[in-house]
Amino acid sequence: MSEFSSAEFNFGADPEAAKIVLEEMNTRIILVPWENAYLNGAQHEQLVDFESHLKIDTPLAGFLALATNVGHGIMAKHGRQYVYCDEIAVAVAIDEKTIATKTMDLRLGVELSGEMT
Repeated sequence: MSEFSSAEFNFGADPEAAKIVLEEMNTRIILVPWENAYLNGAQHEQLVDFESHLKIDTPLAGFLALATNVGHGIMAKHGRQYVYCDEIAVAVAIDEKTIATKTMDLRLGVELSGEMT
């Protein structure tokens, strides 16, 4: 997938699977757009401790701290902010009403062969 693709990352990586999930699963699907993860790093990091969940003394927090440390290091090396996309998606899945400030009910589809564009 090209870095210039407009596809959501997972949809672009496996569009056939995304099409099946969206069109054949008979359940409500919550999609958290990638753009929600882009924050004004310096400003937001002063307001929110994005790593507080990594400081809890549990095996899971230790694992997550180690796993995200790699991403933090790579992004910092290139002068970019770490993206909290997975953390935001999990928080919404746990407590949508508290976390989501705006929601929309939409119909979604995945184009596989250039029929719509």
